[in-house]
Amino acid sequence: MRSWQVYFWVLTLCGLAAITIPWVYHQKQVLTETALAQNENLWLAKQPSSYTLRILVNDGGPPSQWNIRVASGKILAVSKDGQFQANEAGTGFLPTPFFGEMRQWLEYLKKDEKPPFVGVQFHPQLGYPLRAVLRRKSPVQRLEIQMVLEAS
Repeated sequence: MRSWQVYFWVLTLCGLAAITIPWVYHQKQVLTETALAQNENLWLAKQPSSYTLRILVNDGGPPSQWNIRVASGKILAVSKDGQFQANEAGTGFLPTPFFGEMRQWLEYLKKDEKPPFVGVQFHPQLGYPLRAVLRRKSPVQRLEIQMVLEAS
């Protein structure tokens, strides 16, 4: 083989890698019903009874940060951007109800004219969502939620 042929073979391999690697990464992020059920069961089996949940919500406007303190399975305190809220305000962000919200996101895949992107990364040991992204095309909606759980 001549040196110019080797050069183009290397370029071809780099091009294939540039296409394949992001596609594989994207496919691992896409939420499926199986992954949702497995991680929900993992969360229900291993959830700590007391923890602090820090949540960053970005829905297109200014991002908001929620802090939820849970002890013995009950909400003790909820704050949004440093301001205390009623305890009920944080219930939708707790992992157990949020699994129901993600199930609704999967329904958008069946109902929407243009299928949305629904991507979630789960904590490998506890099963709660570390990062969840919903991008709908009609109606236009982008929601990103990041969670960090600190066990007490």
